[in-house]
Amino acid sequence: LWARISYAMDEQESRRRASWDSNTAALSTGLGTAELQLGEAARGKSLERAIRDAIRRSLDTRYLNKPREITGSVVLWTDPSMFVRSGTYTTTATIKLIVRDLIPYRIF
Repeated sequence: LWARISYAMDEQESRRRASWDSNTAALSTGLGTAELQLGEAARGKSLERAIRDAIRRSLDTRYLNKPREITGSVVLWTDPSMFVRSGTYTTTATIKLIVRDLIPYRIF
């Protein structure tokens, strides 16, 4: 089964997306999987893991040490692609990420 879905943004959504279209927002792609046995929740879990992987890949290139906490915003930049392979949902997601605050681990 192949599905092609078209979505048109209204004016407010278009302006919001245009505000993300700058070099200050990092572009990153991630891959996520989830078992088909989870049922309907597997699709969402697969997308969530793909977004988390994209965030990690983006931050690994910018920060040497793993931070304790990161605060920021993320937006799906392109349509995620999802397919079933070997009993799992596999999702590829491309995001834009803006980091607002980074809290490193402290040594006491």
